[in-house]
Amino acid sequence: MRESAVLKLVWLAVARTTVLFRIHTGKAWIQSAGAPKRLPNGDMLIPGGRPIALGFSYPNGEPVVGTHDLIGYTKIIITPAMVGSTLPVFTSIETKKTGGGKWSTEQITFCKNIADAGGISGFAAAPEDAITIIANWHDKFPSQ
Repeated sequence: MRESAVLKLVWLAVARTTVLFRIHTGKAWIQSAGAPKRLPNGDMLIPGGRPIALGFSYPNGEPVVGTHDLIGYTKIIITPAMVGSTLPVFTSIETKKTGGGKWSTEQITFCKNIADAGGISGFAAAPEDAITIIANWHDKFPSQ
């Protein structure tokens, strides 16, 4: 199954417990003066164009490399062992096509940083993978 199809199925599979947003990463150009013009070869000329980061960026405007496809939060009910209130837990899921897909070093680092900070993060090639990622985080807190 293509990654885009996996992404949609993952998104739907966790929707009852997790609010996720699609994040696109990279850099784009926007115009700041005049109208854009299509050149004979199909390229676009953007007068006064300037770059902007897509998705998350650093203060210098460079995009964060390795950001996952789906970013949001999972609503967690805190058990008595966890003080008894509800809070959102940062959640990121990187989707891959079924049967494969490459994990970049930056994506692995992003995943590890989220998990190390207490968030929910992982790679999913099927909806069941995403459900397991969220369930496994919750299992870190045994009931008393």
